[in-house]
Amino acid sequence: MPRISLRSIGLYGGVILVWAALFVLGLSAWWERLEENNFDWLTIAASPAAADSPITIVGIDEPSMAEFQQQWPWPRGTHAELIDRLKEEGASVIAFDVVFAEPSTPEHDRRLADAIRRAGNVVLAADWEQREDAYIAQEREILPLQSLLQAGARTGIARMPLSGSCIRRFPAFDNSFGQAILEAAGKPVDPGRFPPRGMLRYAAPPQGFSYVSYYQALHPKQFLPRGFFKGRILLIGMVLDDSPQLKADMYCTPYSWRNLRRMSGVEINANMIDAAMRGRVAGEAGQGTRAALLAGLMLLSLLAFRQWAPWQGSLRLLLLAGGCVAVAAGLFVYADIWWPVFAPLLGLFLSYLLFGAAAFIDERRKRAEIRRAFGHYVSSAVIEQMLAHPERLRLGGERREITLLFSDLAGFTSISEKMQPEEVAEMMNLYLTEMGRIILDHGGTLDKFIGDAVMAFWGAPLSDADHALHACEAALNMQQAMASINAALQQKGAGALSMRIGIHTGMAVIGNMGSTERFDYTAIGDSVNLASRLEGANKLYGAGILLSQATVDALHGRLNCRLVDKLCVKGKSEPIQVYTLGAMTEENDAAIQAFRRQDWDEAQRLWQIVLRDCPSDPVAQFYIDRIAHLRSHPPAMDWDGTTVLDSK
Repeated sequence: MPRISLRSIGLYGGVILVWAALFVLGLSAWWERLEENNFDWLTIAASPAAADSPITIVGIDEPSMAEFQQQWPWPRGTHAELIDRLKEEGASVIAFDVVFAEPSTPEHDRRLADAIRRAGNVVLAADWEQREDAYIAQEREILPLQSLLQAGARTGIARMPLSGSCIRRFPAFDNSFGQAILEAAGKPVDPGRFPPRGMLRYAAPPQGFSYVSYYQALHPKQFLPRGFFKGRILLIGMVLDDSPQLKADMYCTPYSWRNLRRMSGVEINANMIDAAMRGRVAGEAGQGTRAALLAGLMLLSLLAFRQWAPWQGSLRLLLLAGGCVAVAAGLFVYADIWWPVFAPLLGLFLSYLLFGAAAFIDERRKRAEIRRAFGHYVSSAVIEQMLAHPERLRLGGERREITLLFSDLAGFTSISEKMQPEEVAEMMNLYLTEMGRIILDHGGTLDKFIGDAVMAFWGAPLSDADHALHACEAALNMQQAMASINAALQQKGAGALSMRIGIHTGMAVIGNMGSTERFDYTAIGDSVNLASRLEGANKLYGAGILLSQATVDALHGRLNCRLVDKLCVKGKSEPIQVYTLGAMTEENDAAIQAFRRQDWDEAQRLWQIVLRDCPSDPVAQFYIDRIAHLRSHPPAMDWDGTTVLDSK
């Protein structure tokens, strides 16, 4: 089983605590007030522009007051006349969202009672009053005049429950204004069918119901189509401009988010009655359901954000948040279930932040580790590439093709014996600093210093398609730098140094090698040994740089390479072609071929031509000396020209 780090346990524990805290927070009253805002947004998004309902609102409005040239309240005889007109027009129910609790004149009260008796389908609103002071709290029902009730008017409480500062909750429907209207219409509903503390599913925004002004309803034949009121439930109430100066029957609703305007009480009652008729009262998701949904989202967030990356994490956050909103909207629209989603959305966002913060801290830690681990091996430019593209970096052991370089100083021991220790240290620091700089400048990894020897490689920890080319270019610059180093040494009275370099391209195991307490990023394998052997083989040929055939092949002709020999180094059974960096001449190649055919005369002639053109050429001198030896000590019959190197 994979090991779980303490960091992961702490992170997952923190996420779980966040979700648990959100569940507990969701039980508080003030959080419920906050969650009700998303009910408002769902209501706005889900409701149609106009209600398809048998309810018509008859508005006591400014146009009617202008028509009557009379402010409110109007004589009750006018209401009696309206009842008679609406009854004649075939209204199903005539409901006044007006409380006639106080008597007016006996004549007008009598006329209203008579009209109610004739119609037989009138409902009058009642109210509920609460009074509280330092000594006592009182509640009492404010009913219409007894004479109006005795005339046959039904009544019910029209007061609507506030949720926060808005009307969102469905009222206790028993003994309500809406229940009385539906009973009068022959459509009674069982209040027990509605969920406790149900949420009102609004059928339409303000001015969304069928509407006529009071004065138009009073003269329907003059202002309205024939049969306009037939079979309809009519709600008569105040519909005035939403002005703070007017203490009108106006309330905040979910739609107030959209235009900051309130809705008249008669319109809210129309929405409640329509919701009761259709059974569209939204039940709030229970605590058990909400806990299960939060737990599911918590698990999804743990899965979505555990492999954190900025773009992927943001996309997953948007998908999960969008999924929450879609589920909440679907439950609201199709199942009349309200699922408060602020807590789930906040949980997703906080989970995203926690995982993002942990990833940021982890990235900073890894960047520090990379700088600490590679600061002495590679250049600052390579480190910046590692930090910019950590996916290219592999710190564990892996097999990879790289190009290795070994260098060593010739004659260093004899020169150092003639110098003071401080001078030796100064000379070494000068030499190693310059060689290290050149290697790093060419994108190499400086593996180690072994006395006056240097080991470096290209192609790791970052991949480098041109690792062979960069290694060879570094070797050329290293040899060129020896001139300035020797000049500095000569000023101090020391002798000149020469450097040998061996380069090979091949597979090696790359990674952190060592004990648990101390390790280095290095390369191991047969390719490492071969590069080291090539560095030592320079002594045989008097060369400064030797390359293997594999390195020459990897150069793809981008540098001039001169064939030197077919060499079998110590510890290897198969020979390899070795080269040095420099232009190949026809005589060089032909001389080597003649040498391998044991055509000593032709080979010597050709090497003499090479020496004539370059008297100090060490390779030509090596072959001339070798030919002289082989003339006196002929090789075996199966000899193919291979030089066997018995020492390192």
